[in-house]
Formats: sequence, structure tokens, C-alpha cells
Amino acid sequence: MKKTLLTISLLIFTLVSNSQNALHFDGTNDYVQTTFPGVLGTTNRTFEAWIYLDVTPTANRCIMDYGRNAVYSRNTFGVNANRSLVYLSGGNNIASNTNVVPVGTWSHVAFVLNSGTGYFYVNGVQVGSGPLPLVNTPSGYDNLRIGERVSGGTIPFPGIIDEVRVWDIARTTAQIAADTAVEICLLQTNLKAYYRFNEGVAGGTNTGVTSVIDYAGSNNGTFSGLGLTGLTSNYVTGKGLTRGYDKTTFKDSTCGPYTTTSGTVYTATGVYYDTLTNSTSCDSLIEYDINISSVDDSVYRTGGRIDSWDAFANHQWVRCDNNFAPIAGATNRFYTATVTGDYAVIVSRGACVDTSECINISMTSINKNESDKFVVFPNPALDIITIKSTDNISILNLTILDVSGKVIVENSSLNTIKVGELQSGVYILKINTENGETFQRILKK
Repeated sequence: MKKTLLTISLLIFTLVSNSQNALHFDGTNDYVQTTFPGVLGTTNRTFEAWIYLDVTPTANRCIMDYGRNAVYSRNTFGVNANRSLVYLSGGNNIASNTNVVPVGTWSHVAFVLNSGTGYFYVNGVQVGSGPLPLVNTPSGYDNLRIGERVSGGTIPFPGIIDEVRVWDIARTTAQIAADTAVEICLLQTNLKAYYRFNEGVAGGTNTGVTSVIDYAGSNNGTFSGLGLTGLTSNYVTGKGLTRGYDKTTFKDSTCGPYTTTSGTVYTATGVYYDTLTNSTSCDSLIEYDINISSVDDSVYRTGGRIDSWDAFANHQWVRCDNNFAPIAGATNRFYTATVTGDYAVIVSRGACVDTSECINISMTSINKNESDKFVVFPNPALDIITIKSTDNISILNLTILDVSGKVIVENSSLNTIKVGELQSGVYILKINTENGETFQRILKK
């Protein structure tokens, strides 16, 4: 069997965790819109991020938000003109102590909602709290935005944001403090959204970057307003953190079994995962979005006819004994040989191409089986040829082919076939019987 296998592999994106990047927001119209619906209802929650203020805000400025623009339905986590952290639920709003968020330097900030009370943290230290007894976030409204509030107003963030994390639990002071200086190493069940902003090149041209990746799931983000070039409104150097787990995604199309980095073999289309270990002993997650196509190169023979099993593919019949030269016009699912030789079919579907095994057909052996049991006359013929069985073999149908195997005349009559309109020359008469097929050479006058 001669086999040709074409594989198309398209690397959609590879996240390089060594690139400690972040996103700069220009404070005018930049934000990232994710597909994460947020932690809803009255469920406890924790928001975390690293931020770098370019200037002291003149009013409330949003780090992240989701929900509905209504009383107790928003989740605006931000910083105000007093350089306090704020949580705005649309009616029940609280703020931290003043002057806790510096300008021109990195700060880790966090908000925790725990059973009706809100707590604020800067660099792992609690800096304020307040009552939030009525927070109840409904479903079906704005998904998580980073750098801007939900619909109904505008409070864009002026500076850099990195390492955005959303949890559906109230994290403790110790838990928050322990993770401020590191990327998450092992994914935890309660981490519901996680954005590192490591996709682009700091200060480079990043207009080809299409997604902000959610490391905790598949709620990726898209850019709104960011220019993605230069030193503002773009990827910039982020907060240097201890490296966490990697996440790399491949989207591949292949014509056969797919082998992952770990050696696992998949034979069906789907999304699969490998979990490896990176240089810092953290999980390294590889996601494979694989489209596996295939063609069936199986064939079966009846007499001098060869059929392909794959009814949905394209076909090209070839002569194996002539360096696999294509047979002109032989592109049907089946091919009927008219001369002794070795035949195969190239089966293709899209980029997937296979060649069947070679089938040897001897016209002498085929004719020897049945041909002596039929009388064909007149031969040469001018108008009509009559076929009679000398052994009472039932004729199912008759076909005339030219010497290349192309069907010229088909006739459902049991014992005659017209040749009057054919040009003079040699043709092949195929007699399809209850016992199989046989072939006779005929001459048209």
C-alpha cells in the first residue's frame, strides 16, 4: 500500500509564562471584556489584582466589575480620589482607609465579601472593612470587565493591571498574603477566573493578539479601545512574580491519530489536555483542540471492477504498474479495468490523502471464468449485438466501455445492445451476470 498522509497544524496561541507582562489602560476608553459571568447571588467572593496607578484618580476608577447597573447588583472593585480601595454594589458602597494605594509603584489589592461584610487588602495587609448585607448579584447581565465598570457609566482605570483573579470563596488574610508574590502554581477549584496578561510583547506591536486568556477556564477576554502598540494602551512589563503553571493551547487538524506531548494518542475529534510539570515544579497545562479527519482507502473487487468503500471522498484511479500514473477520466468511486494491470485509487478528502492497495486484474483469468459460456454476435457489428448464454446464465445488464474504461453505452436489455452510434473501433463489452462479471472485446464496423 502506498500511503500519503498530510497533516495541517495551526498553533493558535502559546502563552510564554516567562514573559511577565501586564496591560496598560489609558484611563479613557480601554478595557477587557471577558465571558466570565462572575460569582452570583449572595455567594462569598474574592477579587485580586496587581495594579500600578499612573496618577492619583480624580474620581472612582474601576479595576474590575460585573453584574447589573442597579442597586446591590454591581460588583465594582476600584480605587477613588482618596487613593482608597472601593467596592460599589450600586447602593451599598464601602471604602478602605485613605492613601493606601500609592501612585507610581506596584500594589497587590484584594477585596473579600464574607457573609455580608467586605474587607480590603493591600499587599496582603487588611486596610479596611464595611457592611455589605444586601449584595445579591443577578445572572444574565454584564460579564466581567477589567479596567471599566458595567454599562451605565464610565470610570476607566488609569494605569497598569496584572494578575486578575476571581474566587467564589472568601479567602483568608493568610491565603491572600501567601499568594501576592507568585503566579498560581496549582489550579484550585474555587479559582473561577484568572487573567495573567502574558500574551503579548511588552511595548511591542501586539495588534495580532486576539485574546486575553483565562487560565482558570475558558472565559477568555477581548480588547476594547486598546491600541496594542507603544508604551501605553498596550502590553507592558508586568509585576515580577514567581512563575506559576503554564497553559498552552494548540488547534490542530490532522488526517490520522494525534499524539500529544506526553505520548497520549487520540483518534477522535475533541478537546484534550496534558498536564506536565514545568521548571518551577508547577503544573503545565497543554490544551489540544484537535480536528481529526480520515479517509477510507479500502477497496473491494468484483471481476474486473474495483470499488472504493469511501463514498464521500474524491477519487483518482491510477496504474500501479506505471509509476501510479493517473488514468484519464477515472474519477468515479469505482473503476472497471479493460486491460490486464495493477490498479489502485487515490482517495482524498480536504487535506487528507490515502492511496489504496494495488489490485492486480488479469483480463485472461476474468474472461476464462465465464466468457466461453456466452456467444456474442455479430462481431464485428454494425448496429446491434446479441448476447446468448450457452449455460443458461442470467444476464443482469450490459455495458460498453472504451479502452480507457470509460462507460460509453449502458443497456438494461438482457441480451442485446445497440452500437450503431459508436465510431468504428475496438470496445469492451461488460456482461454483468448472476455469477459476476465477464468481458468480451468487440469491434464496431
